[in-house]
Amino acid sequence: MQHPIAIIISLFFSLNILAQKKISPKIIDSKTNNPIAFANIKYDNSSKGVFSDIDGFFELNTKLYKSISISYIGYKDTTIITAALNNNTIIKLQKKAYNLSTVDILPGENPAFAIIRKVVDNKKLNDPQELENFSYTAYHKFIVTADADAIKQQMNAYKNPDSTLIKMDKFLSSQHILLSESVSKRNYEKPNKNKEEVIATRLSGLSNPQFSVLGSQLQSFSFYDASIDVLDKHYINPVSKSSLNKYFYQLVDSIYTENDTTYIISFRPHKGTHFDALKGQLHISSNKWAIKNISAEPAETSKSQVI
Repeated sequence: MQHPIAIIISLFFSLNILAQKKISPKIIDSKTNNPIAFANIKYDNSSKGVFSDIDGFFELNTKLYKSISISYIGYKDTTIITAALNNNTIIKLQKKAYNLSTVDILPGENPAFAIIRKVVDNKKLNDPQELENFSYTAYHKFIVTADADAIKQQMNAYKNPDSTLIKMDKFLSSQHILLSESVSKRNYEKPNKNKEEVIATRLSGLSNPQFSVLGSQLQSFSFYDASIDVLDKHYINPVSKSSLNKYFYQLVDSIYTENDTTYIISFRPHKGTHFDALKGQLHISSNKWAIKNISAEPAETSKSQVI
């Protein structure tokens, strides 16, 4: 008869081995080193996979899969052998051209357009503000950064750039000008009783009162609203009735995870249109056609907006 202690030790060893199969690599931008949230990770060229979280991390069991394929709009697709990964692996994605002037023609009915219509039709079912009441705790991150490409262009304009420009380039390449973080608690009661309380804040970087004011002006918003209001801009929501004839949608991919199919749809304004528009990608759940997450940025940034 085997000794009980030996059984316990053997069981502990087996559990430890199983635990070592799971790792959490991180996906970042190769130039800025910023994390890439909601990147698509597929297992062994199948339709199954996961998404990176808000900080760029994702979990992977290296014993179950031989390779992973990573994709995200605006970046080059990357395939990696899982045996080469460990818990400290940083995966850097390289940007590729993302042309807004692409011709907006697809054969037959655009499948992405049909999915967007279903999301709009199911708004009342999925919009939290249709509930009698709700509350949540939110984490906000506000970043002021420089246009790295603009700095490089200035340096390339001189055969021998001065030391100040070189130091500025090194500084801005390694960190943001300002990083503001806050945690807030929001309580909502239908129809319009809304209260948001800031619980904690943290500020790092250059001390400039104007930046602090900008951060405080950011308000909570929903992608089920008709517009997305950020500071003095009122962007037309890409998921609303008024947006269907303003944005071009493209079904980029679909991924099966946790008994649900998620459709990844890129969006941008139609060429030749002029309005406060966003570009980015949507993750739509086939379960009740709800929005899972959205990554978006202004479709156009004027020179006056570049720091």
